[in-house]
Parts: sequence; C-alpha cells; structure tokens
Amino acid sequence: MSRMLTLAVFGLAVNGGFAQDLVIADARIIGAAGGTIERGYVIVSDGRIASVAEGATDAAAAVRIDAAGRTVMPGLIDTHRHIIDDVDSEQALEAWLDEKAPDAMHAFLVGGFTTVLSPGDNTSGILELRRRLRAGEITGPRLLVSGGIFRAPNDRGCQNDFCLANANFISGPAQAREKVRAAAAAGVDVVKATLDAGGPLGPVPTIDAETLAAVADEARQQGVVPIVHAITVQDMMTAVEAGASRLVHTPLLDSVVGTEAGRVAREAGVAISTTIGWPMPEFDANNEPHHHVVAGYPPYMVTMVGQVASNGRHLWDEGVILAFGTDTDLPPAAALLHEARALAPLFSPRDIVAMLTRNAAIYLNLEDEIGTLETGKAADILIVDGDPLSDISSLANLAVVIRSGEVVVDNR
Repeated sequence: MSRMLTLAVFGLAVNGGFAQDLVIADARIIGAAGGTIERGYVIVSDGRIASVAEGATDAAAAVRIDAAGRTVMPGLIDTHRHIIDDVDSEQALEAWLDEKAPDAMHAFLVGGFTTVLSPGDNTSGILELRRRLRAGEITGPRLLVSGGIFRAPNDRGCQNDFCLANANFISGPAQAREKVRAAAAAGVDVVKATLDAGGPLGPVPTIDAETLAAVADEARQQGVVPIVHAITVQDMMTAVEAGASRLVHTPLLDSVVGTEAGRVAREAGVAISTTIGWPMPEFDANNEPHHHVVAGYPPYMVTMVGQVASNGRHLWDEGVILAFGTDTDLPPAAALLHEARALAPLFSPRDIVAMLTRNAAIYLNLEDEIGTLETGKAADILIVDGDPLSDISSLANLAVVIRSGEVVVDNR
C-alpha cells in the first residue's frame, strides 16, 4: 500500500468521529461503470459501502434514508483547489485557521466535494488544517496536500514574501531530492513542481529537465505523488519525459493537434487536472467580468478559453485521463458550476461526472478507496434532485451529502 493511500485510509478512520450505519433506499444509482440502477439501494457499515444492489431492501440501520427516486452517486473530488487565503504572515495564517477554516471546509461539503487536493498552500498551515479535519475538530472533505511548490531559483510566482518563504526553490538534482525528502518527512501527500517556460506574460525561470526528473523520481521513492504544473504542450511533454504522471492544467497556450502529446501522455499513464475554466471570466457583484489571478480581463485570456477546451477534447479522444480540477477562488459550489460550464461545450454530462468521480480518484491514486459506489469503498455519497448524467447543472440540487458514512449535509 502506498504512503499516500495509507494516509488517506487513516483519514477515513478518524475524520469526523464515528460513522453511522445507514441504508439509502428507493434510489436511482449511478453505477461504477457509469450506467444506472433505476431502483436500488445502498447499505453502509462502519463508514464503508457494504452493498449496492437493485430492488428494495428491508435492512435495518441506525439511519434510513428514502431517496424517493433521487439520484445517488459518489462524492465529488476537486483535484486542484488552493484553500488558504493569500495570507502574508504567521499571525494571519493562524487567524485564518481559527476563524475562517471551519466555514471554508464546510462549504466544500455543501458543494458536494468529499475529497479535495490542495496543490500548493502554505505547508505548515495546510498540514495543520488536515490535522484538524482528521481529528474531527472541524468538519470538511478528505484533504490531500502538497505544501510549498517546487520552483526554479528567481521564480517569483507568489504574491508576497510570506508565500515566497514557503516555496521550495531548487537548483540541481541533489537539492531537489533533499527537499522532496524533507517534504515527505513533513507528511505531504504529493509534491508539486512548476514549469512556466512559455507563460502568458513571457518566459520566467523554470526547472530544468534533469532537476524535474529528480523531483519525480525521489517523490516516487518517498511514496508521494509527483505533480507538475504545465500550461504549454512543450512543458507537458517535458514533464511526461521527466517521469511525472500527474499534470496540473490542460495546455492552454498552444495546440496539441498535430503533436505527439496525446499519444505520449496516454502511453505514460498520465492524468491531467482539467482546470479548463481557469481562463474564463468570473463576474462580480456589478456584473463586471474579471479574472481571479490577473487584474481585469486581458485579451489573451479570450484566446486561452477556446484553446484549452479544444486541447482537452483532443487529449480525451486520445485516451488521456482528465480529472476534474477547478483552480479558482470561487466558493466550492460556484467553482463546481464554473468548471462544469467550461467543460460542457465539448464534453457530455456523463463524461463530466466521470471526471468528477472515477477519474479524479485515479488522479489521486485512490481509485480503490473512492470515486465509485462499490462494496468496500469509503461511503462518500451524494443524493441529488435530478439526473446529472443528462443535466450536469443538477449537481447544484444536493439533497444529502454523506462523508465516510456520516450525513454531513441534509437539505431535504
């Protein structure tokens, strides 16, 4: 069992206290292969799925939920979500953890997210947040973390000195391995490195291929998953050739059409966090478009919107695994719909559901634990008014959210 999976299973056992045994009856169930059981039931015992079957059941349980024909499906997974505010001091970080974290984490459950990957928050802060979640001090999703991002020297991709102090600046393979070992010892689930050789604002210092390969290799040796930020086709290819099997961002600056990127990624078993909605505008209270990273809404963003969606479709058709990731500062429920809208022109609701569940679990190497409703897996379950397989927007109509067998949101 990998270290990442061991940590996740430990989180299942302790997060949120003792789970309830329950039965969900009269349910329309999205099955493991994406098909449906039109009328069936789910039985949960000790936080895990004990049975998924067609028909009615008279099984007794501490909690019995009549789904009344609603859709029952796996909990949602966001593979790319920065969680902690852009704090600029230890005092601000402590204040965020004490004052904002409880509501921020509960908001993920309200949005239907039962598992979230934080790929680059403050290391001490995100580890403390994960500890509080596992200890049941606050309620929220299963949280996987990377801590400080691995960057090339002089890469100033942070907003303030406090963020820069948290980054893992690496120069050469030896230093890369040393810092990966330190991150693993601190307890991270993944390590994230960034390539930005062709960023939208021009080239910035970037990690060389040999150093990146050392990050990926040492991460695997330490039992953590190497993830690489890559927004161009060349950066994507560099990351795959360096041994990274998990990428952040569908390429958004140039086209994969006519390249070997899809084939190479598929053959290497690569999974990509979608973040296709990243360049799309958001709208403020005055109905003005803006972007959550760049001031205003610069013209080059318009080009990115079409490019990234087209690349996603081509990679999907090549057989590359796409996993749902938002990379936004919108509230989780809004972030879900924002990314789903970005995907919807080129992907069916059935495909988007797969990205949100099964594929996202594969991305996290947790497909044996979460992502589908199957016997033995963690009981992360949603009950939805409507049919997400035909209308993805129905995910906004959550009736019940169950996390590790415990009802954590009930809107009935």
